[in-house]
Amino acid sequence: MERMAKAIGSEMKRVLMPIERRVRAQDAIPKSACAITLGLDRTSVPMEEDDKNAPNGIAVHYRMAYVGTVALTNRKSEVVASRKYAMPACEGPQQVVRRMVNDV
Repeated sequence: MERMAKAIGSEMKRVLMPIERRVRAQDAIPKSACAITLGLDRTSVPMEEDDKNAPNGIAVHYRMAYVGTVALTNRKSEVVASRKYAMPACEGPQQVVRRMVNDV
């Protein structure tokens, strides 16, 4: 099961950006949109890891993962559309930023 899950995850990572490009090309931008707001941040993500020293053999460690948002706002600064992005903690910010730039 673990091997299959890793294979599926690897394939999804490989095809993610081409799929996003095709989907975004078909998205309509709301007519009321007049500004773009970008946000990039880090958030802590709990990860279960094997640990023979932990009472139940599993310890929870926190990793820092990057998350991003591209929001389209109207003249009143109200969000009329938004897209959210995230990648595993092991990836770093490059792919999140690349995906955000592609959408902008």
